[in-house]
Amino acid sequence: MDLDEIRPHHSVGDLVLGWSESQVIKTLGDNYSREIDEWGDLSIEYESIGMSFTFFESEEFRLGRISVERSTASLCGERLIGRSKEEIKKFIAKILRSTVSEEDGVEHENGLIQEWIDVDSHSLMYWFHDDALYLIDISCEWLDDEVSNWGVLEILCQSTKLYVRGLNYDREIQF
Repeated sequence: MDLDEIRPHHSVGDLVLGWSESQVIKTLGDNYSREIDEWGDLSIEYESIGMSFTFFESEEFRLGRISVERSTASLCGERLIGRSKEEIKKFIAKILRSTVSEEDGVEHENGLIQEWIDVDSHSLMYWFHDDALYLIDISCEWLDDEVSNWGVLEILCQSTKLYVRGLNYDREIQF
C-alpha cells in the first residue's frame, strides 16, 4: 500500500480526499485515536504511521484534510520532511511553479517556534518547528470559502509537466 506520494487536491498514496471515515479505517485498520474539534470536524490519527485525517462536518464528514509527518512522504518525487523553510520556498517556486499565499509563525511558551507556509493554489500547508519541515497538510480544493471541489480525480507529477485529471476536465501544466 502506498502511503507516501502526495497528490495535491487528490490523495496521499492510496488514501483519497472525499473518502468516508469507514473507508480510511477499512484501509488502515483500527489502531487510531479519534476526536471532534471545536468546529465539529472529526479527526482520526494513526500515530504509528505518522498520518492524521480530518473529516469536515460542513462537507458531510468527507475526508477534507490529510496531515503527513512521514519522512518517506514525497511530492513530485521529492522527499520534503526535515528540509528548511528556504528549501521549501525554492521547491514551491521551482517545482510547483507557485507562490506562497501566506506565511506566519508563533513562539510557544516553551520557546519552540512554529511557522507555516500556505500554498492556496495547491491546497497545501507546510508546518515547521525551528526551521525544519515536520508536517504537510493536503486539503481538498476550495473554489471559494464555502464551496469545495471534489472533482479532482488524479494528479501526476513528471519531470516537466503536472497532469490534472478531473470529473469534467483535463489540464496539463508545463514548467
